[in-house]
Amino acid sequence: MDERYEPAIAERFRKWPEAAITYFGILVSPCKQRIQMTDAKVMVVKDRTLGTNDCRGWISRSVFDHFHLPGHRLYQFRLAFEKTQAKGACKVMPDDVSKKLGADIILPESCVKPRVPAVLELSRLFPLAAAQGRDSNVPGTRGIRHPGGFKAA
Repeated sequence: MDERYEPAIAERFRKWPEAAITYFGILVSPCKQRIQMTDAKVMVVKDRTLGTNDCRGWISRSVFDHFHLPGHRLYQFRLAFEKTQAKGACKVMPDDVSKKLGADIILPESCVKPRVPAVLELSRLFPLAAAQGRDSNVPGTRGIRHPGGFKAA
């Protein structure tokens, strides 16, 4: 990369070269569709909380609809937001659930790369509501990797 970008990339990957090598691809993945949002609410929770599991989270219906994709499928996603990035799969949650939880996107910790090692680290990445790992109005880019999704068998 250009030398001028090195400090920002080093900080993004917590000055951990192996993480940069492993996860830089999240930022440059060839997503079939991308949207940029300035005010999405992202909640990071422990795996298996709120119906999440290993690298599988939720996206609100209204955010998902920006992609104009068929429903009832599992989609791979890539996210770049704040000082981190995430990848995994997501299912669509109804907007009333999203509103009640106060989050447009719910991610298990396992989606955040490099992995967030502790709740203390969550408070550094998501300072607005550290106790729940929630950040309001997070600007960032969201991408869907496979436009056809994966149909349920």
